[in-house]
This record gives sequence, C-alpha cells and structure tokens, in this order.
Amino acid sequence: MKQTKTIIGYMFQPKVVIFGLALLNLLYIHFETVETGTGISFCYICPWYKTETFIHTPTLLLAALLLLISRWWSYIAAIAFSGHIVVYGSNLFITRPLTFAEQWRFIQEYEANILLQYEVQFILAVMIFIATVFYLTREIIRKNTLR
Repeated sequence: MKQTKTIIGYMFQPKVVIFGLALLNLLYIHFETVETGTGISFCYICPWYKTETFIHTPTLLLAALLLLISRWWSYIAAIAFSGHIVVYGSNLFITRPLTFAEQWRFIQEYEANILLQYEVQFILAVMIFIATVFYLTREIIRKNTLR
C-alpha cells in the first residue's frame, strides 16, 4: 500500500508532468502531420510543423527526458536544448510583425488549432528551461551545504 502512494506521488512531480506534456506535444504534432499527409509539399508558407523547425518537438522531448534523469550533466544538457529553442522563439517573436493580440485574432478568425501554433512550443521550452534552472540551482546549493 505504501508503494502505491509513492508511485502516485512520483507521477505528480513537476519533472514527470513536464515530460508528459512534451511527450503529448510530440505525439500530437506527429499524428497531425501524418493525418494531413505531409510528404514533400510545395506550399508558399508552410505551417511550422511541416518545415525544418519540426525538430523542435523532439528536442523538447529530449530536454524533458534529460530533466527527468536528474543528474547535474543532464540538467546542463537540458538547459542547452531548451535554451536554444527559447532563444530561437524569442528571436522569432522580436522579428515578427504581428503582436500577440493580432495573432490571437487571427487564430480566432480562421479557427486555427491553438495546439498547432508555435507559441505552444515556446511556452513548453520556457517551462523546461525554468524548471531545469531551478533543479540545477537546488542541486548546487544542496551539494555546497553538505560540504
């Protein structure tokens, strides 16, 4: 009975929740691209998940997995992977002519799927980055206080 409580308690840790979100994100985007049949397409403006930036979803899953490993080297690697996407997304938002309010109106007007927007990837990358920095800082402080 006590082991069941620890398994349920482990499932609701932030690391596990973030990993679950990253896994669901990858699966949802993958099934969306398979369902729409994205082979080689010659569209003028392709959605982000049909271009080379699709690599961001497996990168986020890898960063979440590294966060789940809970070692100092995995935290540093997770910061590097998620930080790359945070910097890329920040650059994209700075150079984009649309504001968040204009993009939200665009999503509502054309009934676009909110889960397929790139902002979801950016938010997930920021969550992974912040959580990883928090856990790495906590581990460094814990090691320094044990000396």
